[in-house]
Amino acid sequence: MNKTVYLLKAEGKYIAAILQGTKALAKYMQKVDPTLLSKLEVEGLRGTYPFQILEVSSGGDRKFYVLDTDYLQKNFIKDLAKMKPFERPLTTYEITEDFLGDPETPGADYMGILNHDHIGEENEL
Repeated sequence: MNKTVYLLKAEGKYIAAILQGTKALAKYMQKVDPTLLSKLEVEGLRGTYPFQILEVSSGGDRKFYVLDTDYLQKNFIKDLAKMKPFERPLTTYEITEDFLGDPETPGADYMGILNHDHIGEENEL
């Protein structure tokens, strides 16, 4: 049985947690400080682990794309075409299991501990 995987995004600035199943999501949300909780947006994904997330930075904004073929074709390629090369440093994250973020401050930015690669600021795709 496939469970839904949930991304918890904080105002589009970072991913606070990645959890599979509604029970794991509810348990995590109970631990988050109310001031951070109000900043979290929950996005449900089809499928399960493993998958990758691509982070694109442009003009101080960060966008996160789950590397799913349909989503890439419909959204990412269009967005990327609008960006100048110097505006799009890329980071890829390999997601193989639940990511609970900062154990001391659930809901805070702790993405640096995820397995990731930086693809530089001068990339041409």
